[in-house]
Amino acid sequence: MSLQGCIDEIIHKSTATYGVSIKHLETSEVAIVNGDKIFQQASVFKIPILVTLLKQVESNHLRLDTRVKIKKGDYVPGSGILQELDYGADVSVKDLALLMIIVSDNLATDKLLQMVGLDNVQQHMEMLGLKHTTIKHSCYDLLRLSVGLDERSHYDEVLTNLKNGEFDRKSVVFERTKKCSVSTANEMNLLLEKLLNYDLLNETNTNMMLDILLKQRIQNRLPLLLPEGTKIAHKTGSLDHYLNDCGIVFLPNDKGTYIISVFSSDHHSTEGGDQEIGEISKAAYDYFMGS
Repeated sequence: MSLQGCIDEIIHKSTATYGVSIKHLETSEVAIVNGDKIFQQASVFKIPILVTLLKQVESNHLRLDTRVKIKKGDYVPGSGILQELDYGADVSVKDLALLMIIVSDNLATDKLLQMVGLDNVQQHMEMLGLKHTTIKHSCYDLLRLSVGLDERSHYDEVLTNLKNGEFDRKSVVFERTKKCSVSTANEMNLLLEKLLNYDLLNETNTNMMLDILLKQRIQNRLPLLLPEGTKIAHKTGSLDHYLNDCGIVFLPNDKGTYIISVFSSDHHSTEGGDQEIGEISKAAYDYFMGS
């Protein structure tokens, strides 16, 4: 069966909605399902932030060794570890970048977004030709809006609503429009391909970005069913029924490299969605390995 057939078969059995883009770089073989369909990025938007941050480092607008003090007012609910620490911690910009990716730290993300500039991330994506990729909210605003709270709401209110799963499906963040942070599987694959081709950053910063993505600690989607030790540089994203994972898989035995972006929505459970994304990933791996 073709790769396209394998992916179609998995998605056909699902009740969720998927956008999938897979490309083997050495052979250019692809499999695409709803590749141009718009999805909420959730924490996948941390990839564009990292790209823009490292580009600003290249142009000497920012330094990775700059120290940043974490204040109580910086706390952001959701994933991460910095908000679990006593405030006053002193970390470097590089530390923030690492935490933003490997544990999807929301506080680290919002600190970096303040430095880089949300509008600058958006403009950079447009310059790269990503016409359907938008960056509209910080992590705090994304989470606040997702549970139906306004800008006067406090951290504890947002945290409580998130813990109780009190999402507001009428919120702007659940719209499939450029009013919120959205992208497509094809565009995220394009961004990752540009990274591998050194079209985004110089060699030093390309290698740094790949190294950070390879350190990813959240392994419950694309890597879920892959053989232990598989090299995969990736970033997940989750918001209510949206479950995403986008990355680069480095195959063993000189079988090459492929990029894979999976966006999805309308899952009945996170665990079921994780398993389906894992199955899509494993199908691509087995196909390119000739298994």
